[in-house]
Amino acid sequence: LQVLTNNSSNASLAVMVFIHGGEFYTGSGCTDLYGPEYLMEEDVVLVTLNYRLGVFGFLGVANSNVSINAGLKDQLAALKWVNDNIGNFSGDKSKITLFGQNAGGSSVEYHILSPASK
Repeated sequence: LQVLTNNSSNASLAVMVFIHGGEFYTGSGCTDLYGPEYLMEEDVVLVTLNYRLGVFGFLGVANSNVSINAGLKDQLAALKWVNDNIGNFSGDKSKITLFGQNAGGSSVEYHILSPASK
């Protein structure tokens, strides 16, 4: 996880959580790739996260009822951490927006549909 803010007051700010793309195979939440400068001009807390990729995160097993989506479980663990701890970074946990690019956008949809992400 990376938590960024330019907040110098104790105000509770909206939180933006970014999930990177890369076809579930490559990519990183590293802000060097996406440049958070334009978001840091606003009163928000930005959180980026990493998750397991490729076979380590999204292993498909033929003829099996087992779903090994460790990458989505990593994302869920990060989202739970944000919910539990973002107040320590001037974030308001009632104002969290989840967004993503490419596979990250698909991940957002999965979390919207998953009962585990509620």
